[in-house]
Amino acid sequence: KSFDKLFKGINMAVFRRTFDAHLDQLSSARTWLNEVLPEFLTYYELSDKGGALQHRMTLCLSEIMANTIDYSSPPANALNVILEYKDRAIILSVEDDGSPFEGFEIAVNAAKRAHDVPTLDERGRGLYLVGNMCRDLHYTTKNSHGSQGVNRLMMVYDVAA
Repeated sequence: KSFDKLFKGINMAVFRRTFDAHLDQLSSARTWLNEVLPEFLTYYELSDKGGALQHRMTLCLSEIMANTIDYSSPPANALNVILEYKDRAIILSVEDDGSPFEGFEIAVNAAKRAHDVPTLDERGRGLYLVGNMCRDLHYTTKNSHGSQGVNRLMMVYDVAA
């Protein structure tokens, strides 16, 4: 199988892969997702007619990984990409060990209020695009007072059975 790990549970599975936090790893991450997602969908008897879900998820993964690599200070060393099926939704997460994203909720809410991309500052466009391609965004961090720890951005997608 092309996935690294599969944890089977009641109504839940997790596919996970770790990438170095370098921009040259984006292509490998997209390739991994494009290989694993069809297997994942087949396993759960889910549908992606026309590949629209795969396209959205791949674009969102690239955007979030690139932003994490570009803006994390101190920088992240590694990025964990996690694909889960839980409660009739697909969750694509990116975890990093860099600095926390201070003001995430403010940035997401500003992106949600924007009517189109040109109204956003240069640094808010990615969240706007990602926010419009998934059902919901969630961010958690286990950092304390700006130190490095674990940050997780979860993108939730509805999927047809």
